[in-house]
Amino acid sequence: MRLTARLTTFLLIFVLVFSVVADYPAHAKGSRTYYVHKTSKFYSTSNSAKQSMGLIPINATLKTSSKKSSKMYKVIYSGKTGYVYKSNLWTRRTTVNRYIHKTSYLYTSSNAAKQRVQKIAINKSLTTDSNLNNKMYHVNYKGKRGYVYASNLSTKKTPITKFVVKASKRYKNYAHTKKYSGTIPVNTVLTTTSPQSNKLYWVNYNGVNCYVFASNLANSETSVNESELPINTYGLISDSGNHAVWNMPSGLSGSAEFAQLSQFANGRPQKIIKEATVGSTKWYQVQFTEGTTGWVLQNAFSKTFRELPALWKVSAITNLNAQIYSEPVEDDQFALRDDQSNHVTLEVYATIALNVDQVATIDGQNWVHIKKYTAGTSVGWIKASGNLQADPAPSTATFNYVTRVGIVNGNYPIFNDQNEFITYSKDFLNNSYSVNAEKVINGDMMYRINGIGWISGQALDVPGNLVSASDNSKYKYIDPSNGDFDLFDSNPNDGNALSRDRIASLLDKNYRNKMFEVIDTKSINGVLWDFLKYNDWYEKAGKDVYIGWVRNSSLLTLENKTEQFSADALVQIPGSRNQQGLAYDEQGNYFVSFDEGNGLGRILVYNGKGEQLSDTGIQNFGHTCALSYDKNSHTLYEVNSSGTAPTLNTLKYNPNSHELSLIRSVDLPDVKYIAMIAVKNGNQLIMLSESYSDLDTFYTIDVTSGKNLGTTQIGKLGVVQGMQYYKGTIYFLANNYLTLLDPDTLAISHRYRFSIPKQTPAESEGLTVIGGTDDHVTLAIGFHNHQIYSVDIPADK
Repeated sequence: MRLTARLTTFLLIFVLVFSVVADYPAHAKGSRTYYVHKTSKFYSTSNSAKQSMGLIPINATLKTSSKKSSKMYKVIYSGKTGYVYKSNLWTRRTTVNRYIHKTSYLYTSSNAAKQRVQKIAINKSLTTDSNLNNKMYHVNYKGKRGYVYASNLSTKKTPITKFVVKASKRYKNYAHTKKYSGTIPVNTVLTTTSPQSNKLYWVNYNGVNCYVFASNLANSETSVNESELPINTYGLISDSGNHAVWNMPSGLSGSAEFAQLSQFANGRPQKIIKEATVGSTKWYQVQFTEGTTGWVLQNAFSKTFRELPALWKVSAITNLNAQIYSEPVEDDQFALRDDQSNHVTLEVYATIALNVDQVATIDGQNWVHIKKYTAGTSVGWIKASGNLQADPAPSTATFNYVTRVGIVNGNYPIFNDQNEFITYSKDFLNNSYSVNAEKVINGDMMYRINGIGWISGQALDVPGNLVSASDNSKYKYIDPSNGDFDLFDSNPNDGNALSRDRIASLLDKNYRNKMFEVIDTKSINGVLWDFLKYNDWYEKAGKDVYIGWVRNSSLLTLENKTEQFSADALVQIPGSRNQQGLAYDEQGNYFVSFDEGNGLGRILVYNGKGEQLSDTGIQNFGHTCALSYDKNSHTLYEVNSSGTAPTLNTLKYNPNSHELSLIRSVDLPDVKYIAMIAVKNGNQLIMLSESYSDLDTFYTIDVTSGKNLGTTQIGKLGVVQGMQYYKGTIYFLANNYLTLLDPDTLAISHRYRFSIPKQTPAESEGLTVIGGTDDHVTLAIGFHNHQIYSVDIPADK
């Protein structure tokens, strides 16, 4: 009995242990992990009575102990036991492609500590192997791993509607190297599924697939706003680039280009009738002639303003502390005309005759533009309210000419008495007309022709009054020791002019050293009066400044040395670089400097045949207009003024190999912009600072340290183009006249006029001495057309 009980107990224990041991190893060995690679139904059983309990998403993780040969595997999902088809499972995660259908961000993680990494544009393609039931997917974007919200993704690209806001070219490839003819007009509706960060979008236009620039499209239809501009609104054409003229703003249905702006650009302001905004692009409608108008991009004009019918005189400055601005703008913080330390105010001009010639209204604020009558140069823009008082100019002075005038230039506009444009002078060429009035508007001598209107005197030939252009005696300068130097702005025939309209004196620093051109002469009660202008820019059209009437006895005639120019150019410099400075060695070779742009320059050496001997290559030389050579030490000096302070560069010259090597660069903190330099001796240089003030400043600089050893100033001589020191004299070239100066006192000893050169009028670029005796000095002058001419003048004794 006892044995039977023991046996029974043992057998029970054995069965229990065996069943536990047998079941555990079998389960552990048979458990396998799978991932759903195709969305799978979750069934209640594996037999024919099975029912679906829901769906299991791609990349869900499942475990099973079912036999591998089974058609369906038993799994647990979301706490429920059921079956899935083996064919929907895979041993690795499945990579799924998705598209951004709503602008999304890439995050560092999927938990609460996540941070944004990068923005991802609509229709960008991503791949993920995350469980597609997750709130955020793990992705790779541009080499970065992170997470995006699943709700921002879709299985297909999202069509995006776009509107053409700028007439768009159609390209055949993304590289936009091949294109279809024609453009897609503004406000055309297009659909694209391209990633919205692409530079070009793939679209279909009129049944043809093509690429267009994304920058030409927008999410909303463009608006076209058009408005009239005030009468007498004008614009100055910018010097940069060329622009088309359109019958209506480009890109609108029916728009077409019919001309180039260069066909109408005559150096004078163009009359603007309307302005229009097409999307974000601004346009002006311009009246070129009475019958020709066209639309031009607003940025084709460097400046627009409303010109007054006549100059207004500033009769009083009521606020000496009023700031002067370079442009009338709403945000005047960045428009102050200053040198980054001292703001310019009206106090500087308190004793100078000023005029108002333009008005502007910006954001409800009234502005006026003032200029010096004594030089015709711009002072700047002033807020009108409370700062100054200005009165309209005196009424037009009337007179009778003995002879009739002829219109000889067809490029000038004609205005009526209300200063409204009528037509151009080309309609009245080669006929004679009577004149009954004259006036000065914005520095231009205007004549009223009976039956036609007002026209610039530059378009007229007035026999017996205007001095003949071939008369060399019309070029004058003042005789400081003799004469009455009062300047008047009205016709001397007006009996009240001499007492009423005195505007300045030729002894003012603005005029003292200028070369004048007499363009009109009258005899009043036996006294000759001359109407004067000056032009510092080699007599270039459009650079004239008209200044007023003065007694003829106050002027001396400049000696004309045009005939002393060499008949032909000494040297023709090859190439088309921007030529600037000029110097000369003792062997007959020339140093010629060139501006390469962006603060860079280079210096080349040429022989007398124009053959290149050496080249420094591109260096930090700036504009390179300041250049001078010391033949005793074989040293070439150059000043770079492109930075905040000038830099003196010293180069050693090898007369045998003609190579130039930079040996020293020294900053010049004590001087301003340097326009010219000249070697005074082995230890000192003379430097000229030509600013926008009324003075030219000369510095004496130590060649090694760059220290300023002394400063002298003189009333502005003109737009300097060359300077040389030779045997105790500074030779100073201001385009079409040469002034000889004492280097210590800046006293003027001689002045000469040139037509430089008479064969090929061009801007002068550099002056150097190439020879001389006790009786004469031979100068070489470079020109912008890459020619170098010589001229002889008497030696300064």
